[in-house]
Amino acid sequence: MNYINIELGLSYVGGIERIYYRLLKNLVENYQNFIEEISTLYASNINEYHRKVHSLKGIAMNLGSETLYLLCQQIESDLHNEKLLLKIQELFPKILKSAEEITRNYVF
Repeated sequence: MNYINIELGLSYVGGIERIYYRLLKNLVENYQNFIEEISTLYASNINEYHRKVHSLKGIAMNLGSETLYLLCQQIESDLHNEKLLLKIQELFPKILKSAEEITRNYVF
C-alpha cells in the first residue's frame, strides 16, 4: 500500500521539492515518539490528545498522506473511540517508514 502520495503532497507546497522533502524529513525526525505520546494522552488528557491529532492531520495533508489525514479526521470526530486509537497505532509506523524510504536518497 502506498501511504504517501508524493504528487499530491508536492501540489500542496507549490511543487517545490525542497520544501516537500524537508517536511517529510521533519516528520521522520520529530515524530518518532508520536504513538507513545498520544497513547498516554488518550488516557490522561483528551484535549492535548485532540490537539496532537489535529496537528498531525495538517501535516498528513501537506505530505499527501490521505489515509492518515482521513483517520485523523475520524479521530477528531470521535475522540473517545479506542478502536481509532488502535488504528493510528498500527498505521503511523508505516507512514514513518514510507517517509524514511522516500527521503533516504534525497540530498538536502
